[in-house]
Amino acid sequence: MGLAVLMVALDGRGKLPGWCSAGLPAASVAGLCALSLYSAPENFVFTFYHPVASLLWVVLLYSTLQAARRPCWHRLLHTRWLTGVGLVSYSLFIWHEPIMLQSHKVGLLPQGPERFPLALLIVLAVSIPVAVASYWFIEYPSSLLGRLKDPSGKPRDFYPEAPADRRPGRPPRPGTRPPRAPPRRTARERTEVRPGRRSRGENAGRSLRRGYSRRSR
Repeated sequence: MGLAVLMVALDGRGKLPGWCSAGLPAASVAGLCALSLYSAPENFVFTFYHPVASLLWVVLLYSTLQAARRPCWHRLLHTRWLTGVGLVSYSLFIWHEPIMLQSHKVGLLPQGPERFPLALLIVLAVSIPVAVASYWFIEYPSSLLGRLKDPSGKPRDFYPEAPADRRPGRPPRPGTRPPRAPPRRTARERTEVRPGRRSRGENAGRSLRRGYSRRSR
């Protein structure tokens, strides 16, 4: 959350040069792997595992988002399968720990630091399908509940009625005035010729004179 606030406050400032944007992510990933490999009960790495890991994650995310030049490995972040994992990342964050603990309880996870990559693959293989199901059946439908109310907090009208003047043949709403009909023209106004326009009789006579003149030629 603090990193998100910092990114908004910077507003595009504080970009890292090319060597930082390439070296800091690699160092952060190496540090996270080292923490997981050398962590043992009651040792120094185990005691300060969470604060050091949080700091390394902040460095990794900041150096990735604030790179002045996007390195070639940034294209990996735009691949379709990885963006799909990012879509269900919150559900994956919620479910991975109970799945990991239950898998360890039933003896599904291999023991020992040297078998950590295999244990990681097993946890991901079980957690990702559960996270996908949790997103589409729980998280996504729950996010749609916010659309039931408009910005003012009132229930949203998903089927608003059209105005009375746009619904021909239906009575107007109570308390509204019916639309005014256009005034009907009288017989004199219908036969009256507007300035600059010829009447139908004049146009017909003119066309007849043209036809007679062509025949006489």
